[in-house]
Amino acid sequence: MPFIIITMLICMVVAVFALQNAVVVPVKFIFFQQEASLVLVILASAFLGLLVGVSFTIYLIFKYFCEGR
Repeated sequence: MPFIIITMLICMVVAVFALQNAVVVPVKFIFFQQEASLVLVILASAFLGLLVGVSFTIYLIFKYFCEGR
């Protein structure tokens, strides 16, 4: 239960932070350049970080259970 509360608090902090930074910024990545809202950049970065963390956690859990057999 504490995990859910902490996760919800982190999500709210990220959302409030993103909404307070609603300006258009240039996004440059290798050969790609695009104007985007800072809100979208912040939320996309948070989501990609979450996706990488969950993927790594699933990999470690899978590795742990496969070694036990």
